[in-house]
Amino acid sequence: MQVPDSDDLYRSVRKGEYSTINGRVAFSASAFSDRDRKPSVDMSSIRTDARDARKSPEQGVAKLVAGEVRKSSKIPIYDAKQRRTGEHSTDVIHRPIKDDPDGEPDNPAHCQIECHPTIENDNRFKRLKEALAAMANKYGWVVKPGTA
Repeated sequence: MQVPDSDDLYRSVRKGEYSTINGRVAFSASAFSDRDRKPSVDMSSIRTDARDARKSPEQGVAKLVAGEVRKSSKIPIYDAKQRRTGEHSTDVIHRPIKDDPDGEPDNPAHCQIECHPTIENDNRFKRLKEALAAMANKYGWVVKPGTA
């Protein structure tokens, strides 16, 4: 299924992945860390209660918008001589979790933010995470940490 550009995307955020500055939340790039360099989010059109996107009640939920992720997260590619040779395109891919062999709970709303070509470089992935954090900062919390 194509994730519509208008879909809100929910990301669970742990303590230490955000700070509060002048009363506003500021998400850090670490809020979008992922060992496979494909940050997980939940589609709001399937996950209608954002609180359910949390891994635990102590966590909060940040918001992105699918169309903004696609348009605003272009990561440059440079060759060995630091000449720009292209860019990674970014997409939101619906990847529901069902009967996961590693024990991950079923999640029909699960999506991944993926780049093409695949990001193989930590510095480039850091740029993606920073772009996602900046987008999330525009919206603030959808669900504040520790709320029912």
